[in-house]
Amino acid sequence: MTPASGDSRLACVVTKKQRRSRLAQASAERRNARLAARAARRRRLRMMATALVVVVAVAGLVWWIVTHDEDRDGTAAAGTGSPVLASVPTLNEVSR
Repeated sequence: MTPASGDSRLACVVTKKQRRSRLAQASAERRNARLAARAARRRRLRMMATALVVVVAVAGLVWWIVTHDEDRDGTAAAGTGSPVLASVPTLNEVSR
């Protein structure tokens, strides 16, 4: 039952070199799995942060438009609009 190479060890016995190689491979696989999990977590956080910034920006833009439209409507109704805009004819005045 000796191998053809002349080694007196049995085929089922794992050498120290093979053991170290398998341990190194398992360690590398665990490290790669940890790195992949960190990268996925980073991507997820980055996407959430981007979505939050977009939502805040859109909400701020909507708020700005609404508050400035109220100001414009209020000044036009009170007749205190800008003289430049008051001199510009409206569509109804042009079509007459």
